[in-house]
Amino acid sequence: QKGKFDELLQQNIGFEAIVGAHSQALESVINAESSSRVTSTENSKPADTDDEFEAENETDDQIQGITKQESAHDVSQDINEKGRLTQDEEREKGGIGKKVYWAYLRAVYGGALVPVTIAAQSFFQIFQVASNYWMAWASPPTSATRPTVGLGLMFAVYIALSIGSALCVFARSMLVSLIGLLTSEKFFKNMLHCIMRAPMSFFDSTPTGRILNRASNDQSVLDLEIANKLGWCVFSVIQILGTIGVMSQVAWPVFAIFVPVTVVCFMCQRYYIPTARELARLSQIQRAPILHHFAESLTGASSIRAYGQKDRFRKSNLGLVDNHSRPWFHNISSMEWLSFRLNMLSNFVFAFSLTLLVSLPEGFINPSIAGLAVTYALNLNSQLASIIWNICNTENKMISVERILQYSRIPSEAPLVVDYRRPPNNWPLDGNINIRCLEVSAMVL
Repeated sequence: QKGKFDELLQQNIGFEAIVGAHSQALESVINAESSSRVTSTENSKPADTDDEFEAENETDDQIQGITKQESAHDVSQDINEKGRLTQDEEREKGGIGKKVYWAYLRAVYGGALVPVTIAAQSFFQIFQVASNYWMAWASPPTSATRPTVGLGLMFAVYIALSIGSALCVFARSMLVSLIGLLTSEKFFKNMLHCIMRAPMSFFDSTPTGRILNRASNDQSVLDLEIANKLGWCVFSVIQILGTIGVMSQVAWPVFAIFVPVTVVCFMCQRYYIPTARELARLSQIQRAPILHHFAESLTGASSIRAYGQKDRFRKSNLGLVDNHSRPWFHNISSMEWLSFRLNMLSNFVFAFSLTLLVSLPEGFINPSIAGLAVTYALNLNSQLASIIWNICNTENKMISVERILQYSRIPSEAPLVVDYRRPPNNWPLDGNINIRCLEVSAMVL
């Protein structure tokens, strides 16, 4: 940046914050010194005798010592509250916006790989249901029953469907891994570029722990978890649709109880997610002071040992760890709260489905198909709980994407190369240096 002092103050580039903090700190120091002088003057009185004069001098020294301590405390408090550059870490409020999900899904090839991944999972579910249905239909229920098809044809069709399922699973896994890797790499490069090109005011007002927290913990979540969490949200929905398709062929009355239970599950999810989301954000924010304090302690380890302050720094570190553990503990407790209620509702649905199938009159349905329906009913409750659980867990993990996007929008400095101001290729033509419009001034604070 260039310009006069007054112009830099009006450009809103962070320079005014540094000058304002410095001015407020100086003003606090001057006020504290003035108040200490006034206090010492008021407390000093003329003495009639030498003994009284010495006694009053001792009293003045004590008062001045106390006044200096109070003044130093007031100065530090004023500097921390009024003139501090480092502000509290920014924290989003409310739900994770659709823009965050959209930015993640469209980061690689504009989101073109996402429909392909969903199609691979859909075909896998179709092949899996078809293979199970084929075996239940083609296998004779008893040894005395005549097989519907030959044994060779039955196994040939089953093997073909199984191979199709395996190929779909392989394609799905490869696509999810590829999307996660490329997206994580792109987010990291964008964040790193913005941090490297950030103005100096950003580093003056941002502790290193906040940057390390995003570059380590949040980036690790993007590398290892986000893609799988989002994938399993979609995969769980596709799986439960396949289960519903099988159940509708045999025990469709189950949906009379399944639909209300689903509504109750989503009500629990809507009640749980706001608390869990804010607790996850608090836990993420409280991790940065630990990293910052640890880094500063390592830097000043020799001074800490020299002044015998090891216990104080150790207690400070443990206090920061406790501050991080509190929201994390409550977050785990809320997860157990949701898990318990989802399991209870799932067990209720399974018990109702099993009772309904057992109470049907003999010969009403094929026993093999009934067994297949019971198997899918057993998975129905766990799949419903899995959908709610994955949705909640994914939203908590998406906070890391939200935090990285915050540091991917840092205002950048001027570009390194300005194309329309670049010198010609044959520059310089001679060895002369011409200085034009140079203004130099000194400022005394």
